[in-house]
Amino acid sequence: MGRSRDLTIDEVCERLHISRNHWNQLVYRREAPPRIKVSPRKYLVNEAALEDWLASRQEVVAS
Repeated sequence: MGRSRDLTIDEVCERLHISRNHWNQLVYRREAPPRIKVSPRKYLVNEAALEDWLASRQEVVAS
C-alpha cells in the first residue's frame, strides 16, 4: 500500500469543491480535518486523513 501524500489547502479546497473562505470557516468552527503546520503561515492536510474526515462526515449525514 502506498504512502498518502500531503495536500496544500488549495488542493483540499479544489478536491472538496469549496472556497478558501468556506475552508477558513471550517477551521474556525474546528470542523476541518487535521492540519500539519509546516511554517508559520503554511498548513498541509494528509490525504488519508482527509479521506477519513470525509467518511466520518458522510456517516453523520447518512444517520
